[in-house]
Amino acid sequence: MELSDAIDAFLCSCRFSKNLSNLTISAYRCDLEQFRRFAGQRGAQTAAAVSGELIQGFVAHLKGEQRCLDSSIRRKVAVLKSFVKHLEINGHLAINPFSKIRMTFRHDRRLPKVLSREQIKAMLETAKIDCNAHNSRSRDFVVRRNYALLELLFYSGARIGEILRLDSRDLDQNFEFVTLKGKGRKERIVHIGCKPVVDAIKSYLAARRRLDTGVSALFLNARGNRLTAYSAESIVRTCAKAACIAVRVTPHMFRHTMATMMLENGADLRSIQEILGHASISTTEIYTHVSAAQKRQVMRAFHPRVQFGRCRFA
Repeated sequence: MELSDAIDAFLCSCRFSKNLSNLTISAYRCDLEQFRRFAGQRGAQTAAAVSGELIQGFVAHLKGEQRCLDSSIRRKVAVLKSFVKHLEINGHLAINPFSKIRMTFRHDRRLPKVLSREQIKAMLETAKIDCNAHNSRSRDFVVRRNYALLELLFYSGARIGEILRLDSRDLDQNFEFVTLKGKGRKERIVHIGCKPVVDAIKSYLAARRRLDTGVSALFLNARGNRLTAYSAESIVRTCAKAACIAVRVTPHMFRHTMATMMLENGADLRSIQEILGHASISTTEIYTHVSAAQKRQVMRAFHPRVQFGRCRFA
């Protein structure tokens, strides 16, 4: 079986058996296509040609020529392991080459980038600035949508993919809860009954009904189709620029910021884990490091002992 065909079969299995999202499938394809190109350059065109030597060569290539971070290599190897296991199960490989390979990687977790309270407030204010202006219907719809998107993104702490997968029916009738579909399509219910958030969503829905496209998606573009991840990222960047925020802002920074601020305000880690939809609490624990880093900065900047300066010995 050609390696390209084997990759297609594996991704098809991931989509329908594991119920993975389109974004995850796309990321898997990118990693496996990189491996396929590497294998092709070394004359390995078929699934049966996948060997331990080839895999180790690929990892060395990522570390050396590609200069990938250990975290990126670890992710690519994890995808490759799943793919090779799929080949073994389906009889394309007699022995799983990973059974004789030992790999270790540094767990160099980078602290997530977060926004300040002032930056979040500025973006939300900027997003709604024209909500009541007498603009065209299209402009009015776009402004109301953008404001509702940012309010829901920050309050729920959801991933942008989870927000964009929402249908109108995922909101309960009283606008108190939203049902999110996370990784692996696992559902969780998150509270959204905060007045500014509810008001923003209701205002947007009033404008959305005027489009009357029949599309089930909650967030639509101006043509009445489901909003894409690319468009959502563009909305966030535009609002950040209008709010005079110099750093590059991404939708995921809203998630990091919300979790960090909740922890600083006294929320327990287990509750934050449930709200964010993390499978393991170890993933949520990174926000304790963010909080500690911020505390260290505050101590260094404002503690009076630092301001005394260095004591000199006689």
